Amino acid sequence: MRSQIKTDRLELRFMESEDALIVNRLSRHKDIYRNVGHLPPDIALSDTRDWIAGHAKGRDSKTDFVYAVAFMDEIIGCVGCHRRKIEDDFALGYWLSPRHWGEGFMIEATKAVLIELDKCFGPHSIKAGYFFDNPASGRILQKLGFSKAGESMEHCLGRGEKVNHINMLRKLQTELAP
Repeated sequence: MRSQIKTDRLELRFMESEDALIVNRLSRHKDIYRNVGHLPPDIALSDTRDWIAGHAKGRDSKTDFVYAVAFMDEIIGCVGCHRRKIEDDFALGYWLSPRHWGEGFMIEATKAVLIELDKCFGPHSIKAGYFFDNPASGRILQKLGFSKAGESMEHCLGRGEKVNHINMLRKLQTELAP
């Protein structure tokens, strides 16, 4: 996957160590950590640094591709595709600063990453999901060609409890014109 992807309004790029402070600050916002299952509310800066440092290993093993989402040179979010093993389907994850919700940035960013993923890995299924009380995330996924594939109870570190999770799936390659 390319290290940098440009869209009409955004620049997506692999995160660097100097991004840790802003990524940590943004991810500690209640409206973010409560909607990202594996993100604790009090994540330490050192943990954010370690997470970013681990991205290179994931890229090398073709299991983890995480991009900082920047608007006008300011990081406003994150989007990534992850899988545990190379034979697994990718799972799409993302978050965006609440200050920029409703501006279409996350659709633009995730669409660009999915197009790049399809170019690099060919047609494949991709998993994603959202917590039941975050329907805006579900609308993003639907616009990207994902369909509901079930529900489950998933532990959310940010909430400290299990939450109803809507599982979504994009089967093979869905048309995502640039």
